[in-house]
Amino acid sequence: MALGYYITPELLAGLAVTSFSDFDENANLVFAEYNNGQMVAGLALTDTDGERNTTIYGEYKVSDDLSFGVVVDKFKDNDAVTFVQVDYGVGDIEVGGSYLTFGGDEGFVAIDASYGFGNGLRATSAYSTVVGVDFDINQIDIGASYEFAPGAMIEASVGHLSGDGVPDDIRTISIGLTFERGNRAIVAERLRDDTRRAQVNMLFF
Repeated sequence: MALGYYITPELLAGLAVTSFSDFDENANLVFAEYNNGQMVAGLALTDTDGERNTTIYGEYKVSDDLSFGVVVDKFKDNDAVTFVQVDYGVGDIEVGGSYLTFGGDEGFVAIDASYGFGNGLRATSAYSTVVGVDFDINQIDIGASYEFAPGAMIEASVGHLSGDGVPDDIRTISIGLTFERGNRAIVAERLRDDTRRAQVNMLFF
């Protein structure tokens, strides 16, 4: 549950409460977000049963076709987790890049591209790799998605995972169903999800 109030047309402040029944925990989020349509800047403070973390995030639309986003999550006594997302779209073609790091030089990089055929059908492809480490792991995925209703989409892909320490070159099959209604509490949630979606097939996140 989330509640927000627009102090000005560009400045939103609010709070959100999430309950995790399986773990008997609650997450309380307080945030402030400035959004003028081209640029977003925000700060969020989260408390999960006494464990606090701070999130700083932003997004900038260079044009209607190109945007950059970044989210930095700082957890108590841990390195910051950084999400970086770049999106470019022109006509039926969409291209994206993402970077995820848990601190230090290690991280995950992904590049994805898709083409829309109309009527909600889109062909997808992605390449993911690990950077800043002494071993090599890569994954290539191809697939398709179909948006059968506003905010409702099914997607499937097949992938090939290879690299150091990967037995017999693993093949993967991914099937997903997305159903979303309403708005996210803060832009940071969308940026995190976009970055995670690009990395999740590598089985690390």
